[in-house]
Amino acid sequence: MALEQIIAELTIFKYLVLFPIAVVEGPIITVLAAFLATRGVMNIYLVFVTVVLADMFGDVAHYALGKYGQATLIPKYGKYFGVTESRLRYVESKFERANIWKTIFIGKYLHAPNSVILTMAGIAKVDIWQFMVVTTAATIPKVIIFMVLGWYFGKSYELIGAYIDTFSNVVIGGLILAFVLYGARRIIINARAK
Repeated sequence: MALEQIIAELTIFKYLVLFPIAVVEGPIITVLAAFLATRGVMNIYLVFVTVVLADMFGDVAHYALGKYGQATLIPKYGKYFGVTESRLRYVESKFERANIWKTIFIGKYLHAPNSVILTMAGIAKVDIWQFMVVTTAATIPKVIIFMVLGWYFGKSYELIGAYIDTFSNVVIGGLILAFVLYGARRIIINARAK
């Protein structure tokens, strides 16, 4: 759906459209909704509540996918994506040893890996209440940041969307590079040890 069409839908249906789109694509829709609030089309407080609830709904859906989907989805479809039971347990053990608060909190600000981190929290069976506290603590400032961007710079929503995508790609590229360098380092260390 084009951004202009989304704006038209938001203008007509407001929060009924805002919620489901915010579940899937929170940052740019938050910017758009805040921009529409500056024009009197939407209520800024209802936008905030709707986006926070939508974001939390998406977080819980990812968590549930990880917690309840691993028993049925991984054995059935995991082989098509290279996900085996042993790889899943390895990643789960790494996630459990990490600082769960930091991992989830930082993951909420990384646009693309966000889904994977939240799903891994479910796989690792992080306590749901702890999960909700961390994701809510990360969601509220994140929503406020995007609402401020929309309020003051909303006319530039396409440019803001491009910056969000670019930032996400840079972070993912940096993480991939870090993993490659770490793997290369481990290979060199192991080769020298032999």
